[in-house]
Amino acid sequence: MTRGSVELSVGGRDVTMQGEAYARGHGSPDFVAYRNSLMQWDDGEALTETDKQAIIDDLLCDGRARGWSIEVE
Repeated sequence: MTRGSVELSVGGRDVTMQGEAYARGHGSPDFVAYRNSLMQWDDGEALTETDKQAIIDDLLCDGRARGWSIEVE
């Protein structure tokens, strides 16, 4: 396990989400993303609750498309 982050581009805007990456196997997810790390876009503008949900939805959708197991806490 290691701390890490995921950099995303959602709606043409960049955002970084903190979390932890896990070694594959043993029933653990590939990455656990921390919802509470979503506070602002990378340009400094605050995120709305709608923005946060769009970011999480994008992360989960993209992760599934890549065959990753991602959980959000």
